[in-house]
Amino acid sequence: MRSYEWKSGLAEQMQTFLAFKKMTGLKYERQTRLMEKLDEYCYATGFTGNALTFELVNSFCYGVYYEKAFSRYNKEKLLRGFAQYLCENGYQSYVCPKISVPKRPPFEPYIFSKVF
Repeated sequence: MRSYEWKSGLAEQMQTFLAFKKMTGLKYERQTRLMEKLDEYCYATGFTGNALTFELVNSFCYGVYYEKAFSRYNKEKLLRGFAQYLCENGYQSYVCPKISVPKRPPFEPYIFSKVF
């Protein structure tokens, strides 16, 4: 198992959020990697706040133009949950709306019966 060195101002809150989610029984492996990317992004841009801002969320979620809608949706879901966690713990944080919801193909059931 690899260890990651948390660097940003949000690092402590990120770690407690991930520990909270893992205690509920979720694996949260992919989300942990996304949270590590957010930590690296915050550190690289010099973000020093202790709560999510509109600018930070939008630049992290929508800053890469070639990402697919599903990747953006995963980021939105994670940051929305993290922002709600921060708000519940007394931090004023921007809650990201779900904009990039991927379209699902219509469900077409297959019936195992003879057609007369």
